[in-house]
Amino acid sequence: MPPVSTHLITFSHGLKGLRLTGMLLLASVITPYAQAEGTPDGFIQMLAGQLHLDESNVTLTRESIDYQGNFDRLPYLGGAVQMPIRRGLINFGWEGGGLVSWKNKDVSYLAQSGPSGGSLRIRFDNVYRALDLFLGLYTSLDPAEVFRLYMGAGPLLCWARAETQVLEDETNLNDSPPAIPETQYDSDLDLGWYARLGFEFRISRDTWIGANVRHQSAEVDLSKSLGTLDLGGELYLLSITQRY
Repeated sequence: MPPVSTHLITFSHGLKGLRLTGMLLLASVITPYAQAEGTPDGFIQMLAGQLHLDESNVTLTRESIDYQGNFDRLPYLGGAVQMPIRRGLINFGWEGGGLVSWKNKDVSYLAQSGPSGGSLRIRFDNVYRALDLFLGLYTSLDPAEVFRLYMGAGPLLCWARAETQVLEDETNLNDSPPAIPETQYDSDLDLGWYARLGFEFRISRDTWIGANVRHQSAEVDLSKSLGTLDLGGELYLLSITQRY
């Protein structure tokens, strides 16, 4: 019996030795590969610019009368993150970010109505706020260490809120003018899409500066306050990018 026990102990130690040797060999193979194929660096962008709307007219309906106003450009401020999945001369990965927009502006709305074709002009003080969240895929080309060109596309989610207050009411109607509340609030959420193209120049080891243009499509229904606002257009942005 003792010899058998000795053989079993020897055999058990042999298995442990083989396992340890196998693990060391596997680690020696995986470690260099993991170092070469480790998680690539990402980029954080700070963005600031202006949206030029394709359709600058907004329509506000009160008492079956359509009023036409103008709401042309909107400032934007925010940031984005780009995380490469593959790095090389041509990179690709995912990107996401958020932008805020605001506008405080007096807007005049005009309407033609009544049997005699009279006119009605209303001037509103508008307070507009919006939040834009986007997530998509991107690819970039790095032909040199000092320059990068990228493009991205995907869905976006836009939330907007508006408050309007009547400042002036000028009526030239034979009929009685419609009753318009002094102050109105409204908000809406819409799912749209975006596609952007940008370039950047490297100014230090981990910092780039550049610009990008984003085409977007979204529409918010703020019919109780500002009116139906088409947010489709070109968003021109300046960028400061930091590698992390």
